[in-house]
Amino acid sequence: AGAPTSINFTSPTLSIAYDEINLGESATCTYDATLAQSVEPGQTVTNTASLGWDSLAGTDPEQRNYSTSESHAITVSAPGVDKTIVATSIANTGNGADSDPDLTIGETVTYRFTVTIPDGTVNSASVFDQLPTGSSVFEVQSFSFVAAASEAGITCNGGACSAIVGVASDGADSDSFNDRVDWNLGTVVNPNGGSNVLVFEVVALLRDNPLNQGGVVDQNNTAGLSFDPPGP
Repeated sequence: AGAPTSINFTSPTLSIAYDEINLGESATCTYDATLAQSVEPGQTVTNTASLGWDSLAGTDPEQRNYSTSESHAITVSAPGVDKTIVATSIANTGNGADSDPDLTIGETVTYRFTVTIPDGTVNSASVFDQLPTGSSVFEVQSFSFVAAASEAGITCNGGACSAIVGVASDGADSDSFNDRVDWNLGTVVNPNGGSNVLVFEVVALLRDNPLNQGGVVDQNNTAGLSFDPPGP
């Protein structure tokens, strides 16, 4: 087909017109689109292309009008959490790749977790870190939002995410030791081109407690993110 006679864009609709496309010819239209900042994780966004044409040139009263359409849907990415151990206070307790225990009583361990925020809006977001419980006793020593520069462009409740203060508490085991930290981030907005990540750290102490004696193994520390699903 030849060149289009007009190309117009009135948000959110792109319109392209041709005088004629002959039998056996085709026209391909390629464009880029950016999701609006208001989209939410898990939301389905549907793009529909419509085609209309008639059977004869001009305004012949005998011409017939035709139309067809095709739709394609995408789903907005969900946030993710990645967690690592970045430090322990005693070097000779090992690193998990040898036969030495990884922690000893009185030792501290620093957990770091990175929350990936997709472009768009995450409503009622809350981040938590739950230390191991039940078969061991850990206690939160300190916690922080790390590397404020990493939040470039991202806002929490309309302000800097680094201004959100975490709250330590005793978890579900009720052992009188603070073993959980929560950050209530509220509405998190990540504009297109934002950094996409928020980084947190928690330093925990392995307490001198009978539960920690006798070689406790496979203690899992859980970090997570909760948020509201997309609206109707």
